[in-house]
Amino acid sequence: MPFTVEYDSDCDYMLSTITGQLDKKIIGEIFTEIGIIAAENECERILCDLRDAVLVASTHDIYNSLNVLENNQISRNLKRALVISRNSKDYGFWETVCVNRGYVRIKIYHDYDEAALWLAQS
Repeated sequence: MPFTVEYDSDCDYMLSTITGQLDKKIIGEIFTEIGIIAAENECERILCDLRDAVLVASTHDIYNSLNVLENNQISRNLKRALVISRNSKDYGFWETVCVNRGYVRIKIYHDYDEAALWLAQS
């Protein structure tokens, strides 16, 4: 499996690490797992480490990925910090789509520690 999603009780957030190709199918699987773990732990924060992932989803797939969030009943209050490599493309588009659909607590970082710090803030 090219991803993991775990709940860190010390930090009270989920940590997702994604490696390899990130396509429509994997995005759906990740969101399903996030929905399950968020509900089990009553958690509304996640740090996604995408530095070793390559986004291969089409613009259409990226746009429609928000339907998967909604289908998995992932709260619009979910606070998400995404850590990406400097040469990553399309994550900015995804962030814009999220904000436009009401998922406004999302921020993209290149530095893991900065992302964790922002996530820890209420």
